[in-house]
Amino acid sequence: MLLSPTDRAGGTVPGLLAAGDRGEPVEPGDGIDAGGIFGADPRQSIALDQLLAHERALLDALVEGVVVQSIGGRVLEINDRALELIGCELDDVLGRPLPLPGTRWRDRRGRLLSPSELPARRALIEGGAVGPMQVQVRHLDGVATLEMTSRPLVHQGSLEAYAVVTTLTPLEQAAEIAPGEDTLARFRLGFDHGSTGMALTEVSGALALVNPALSTLLGRSEEELLGCCLEEFVHPDDRAEGGLLVRDLLAGPADSGRVEHRYVRADGSSWWAAADACVVRGADGAPRWVFWQLQDVTERKREQAALDYHIAHDPLTGLASRQALERQLQAVFDRARASHGRIAVCFLDLDRFALVNEGLGHLAGDRLLVDVAERLISGGPQGAVAARFGGDEFVVVIEDVADAEQATEAAEQLVGLFAEAFFVGSEELVVTASCGVALASPNGGPERLLGDAGVALALAKRRGGGRAEVFDPSLGRVVADRFGIERALRFALQREQLHLHFQPVVELVGGRAVGVEGLLRWEHPSQGLLEPSEFIPTAEASGLIHEIGAFVVEQAVAAVTRWRRQLPGCSQLWVAVNLSTRQLSGGDPVATCAAALARTGTGPEALRLEITESIVMEDIDASIVLLRRLRDLGISLAIDDFGTGYSSLSYLSRLPVSSLKIDRSFVTGLAEQSSDTAILRAIVGLARTMGLELCAEGIELAVQRAKLAELGCSLGQGYLFAPPMPAEDFETWVLGRARSAPPSPADPGAGGRLDAGGGRSPHWEL
Repeated sequence: MLLSPTDRAGGTVPGLLAAGDRGEPVEPGDGIDAGGIFGADPRQSIALDQLLAHERALLDALVEGVVVQSIGGRVLEINDRALELIGCELDDVLGRPLPLPGTRWRDRRGRLLSPSELPARRALIEGGAVGPMQVQVRHLDGVATLEMTSRPLVHQGSLEAYAVVTTLTPLEQAAEIAPGEDTLARFRLGFDHGSTGMALTEVSGALALVNPALSTLLGRSEEELLGCCLEEFVHPDDRAEGGLLVRDLLAGPADSGRVEHRYVRADGSSWWAAADACVVRGADGAPRWVFWQLQDVTERKREQAALDYHIAHDPLTGLASRQALERQLQAVFDRARASHGRIAVCFLDLDRFALVNEGLGHLAGDRLLVDVAERLISGGPQGAVAARFGGDEFVVVIEDVADAEQATEAAEQLVGLFAEAFFVGSEELVVTASCGVALASPNGGPERLLGDAGVALALAKRRGGGRAEVFDPSLGRVVADRFGIERALRFALQREQLHLHFQPVVELVGGRAVGVEGLLRWEHPSQGLLEPSEFIPTAEASGLIHEIGAFVVEQAVAAVTRWRRQLPGCSQLWVAVNLSTRQLSGGDPVATCAAALARTGTGPEALRLEITESIVMEDIDASIVLLRRLRDLGISLAIDDFGTGYSSLSYLSRLPVSSLKIDRSFVTGLAEQSSDTAILRAIVGLARTMGLELCAEGIELAVQRAKLAELGCSLGQGYLFAPPMPAEDFETWVLGRARSAPPSPADPGAGGRLDAGGGRSPHWEL
């Protein structure tokens, strides 16, 4: 089926360019195909040749240029006017694609155009008319500025194109287009039969020309539309945007633009259109007409709306999603700045929610989250925005908050929503929630506010959960300090800022040093020497503890290996290091210790590991399995800070430990008459019953040493003997004690002398 009418003064152009007032369709016979241009059937090529030959005279008589191209882009026919406009001879162009070699085709901005950007190619791709498009053609004879409009030729009763026809109009002619004039005929090329709604309006907006597709889209006849303003059919809520586009285009400098808005049909239903407007100017540059193309994009808008809803809402609970929360929070901030109001954010987290998933399954957990969302909506502060932040975390944003007291009341109201039990299926669940609330600071933003509320939430969790906490700036400083420590700690190892200090462990009767405890220190570049309590919690929280723990074992084993070989009286010296919770539960201390011992060639008896009671009891069965693996390696194990935890025979008898370390809190009271003596006597009795070695920590006074020795404690460490010191200072300490008496000839390697009874003198031997 041929594409459009070409009405002209004095008659119509028949055949290829259509016939009759509206242009009756031309039958292309069996289809048109020529020598691989259209296909393989030679009859189609003959039919086209006959058709073109018949109409050649009429084509040459046109004042416009006309080019017919195959779907592959090769020129099949071209009239004399077109040859003149693009500056070429007939033999040069037939069978060849446009643009021709030696010519330059540019758009109105001067950019070179490729064949795929010309209207002919776009018309085939889009399946409808494309243009008018302003093109500057530079050839040997000069430069021509043209307007090009292309339209595909299709088989009757089919949408399949077999060629494309393009009209070329000099710009000075195109600029004078007016309804009723002969040159309007080029607009009819594809106008009447296009699937896109098209219209030509006066500058005032009145419709001067409409095509059947637009009539169908608007649900009104051509007669009902002509003379009316196109804006009348725009949805009332969308008219401002469309009117603004037209005003901007008429004012210049741009001649074209697009707006997407709704139009209303005669039956009252609405549809979305992508409306492209192009201003047609006269020779004086003044706007004469506005050409509109309206494409129905209702389905795309519907799909986009569904996608937007999916992005903006949590699929499980229906609350606002995290992405939507961030956008809404920014909008709330903007309103607050304009009105000088205050904003509060409540950050909620369900306490021990993992137990629900583990005990009842994830479907039950999802059902609980849905019920929580419903309570937040129905029972939360009026006007608040609730969102699911992720997992079992929710955020509630409250506007126009008077002060911190009102924010606290809102947070407590939210926590109170969990006082009533939840029912998930047949299960009745008592669930609590922790809440952190923060008020927006004058210089803060949405991200800062969420972070502050998160810090307050963490405090509520640490204080047992089921409560609300308000953010205080001091909390922010603590978090900032913790973040700074973590960041610096990551570089501390590679910059050799971590070191071990060693404190001797001595026999209380005699003073012989039998071992050392390796204690980690951080030589911070700005804060000086930091003890483990100041950075180990951060190392555990960040996961750095495993790398640091391996470093401690490596350094401790290397040091004790050197001392065993080089220092007098230290051939049996051992070193003790501490294991943290994260090392025991998440790492592989067995592999770490085995690797360190293997690298130095030291026996496992040179290494002891100390674990606190609380760490063991977090998961006693798993702890026992791991401790037995360490014991099987030959490493001695000790319970550190004994007496502060469970201290019961029921678990102690199951642990593969060889010694107990008495916590310093029991040692401190020995200088006075206190109940600590009775406690220590019980601990000593327990150790004897279990066959365990005892070591007391924190000995600072001679009276404490004497009392412990009297009770039956064999080992001790503390400032009475020596403080923790760097490795080189420990070596000096050892050598200093060794020089206090001459070596014994009976054991020259040990560095001590024999007393009359054959034993070593206790006052200096290590």
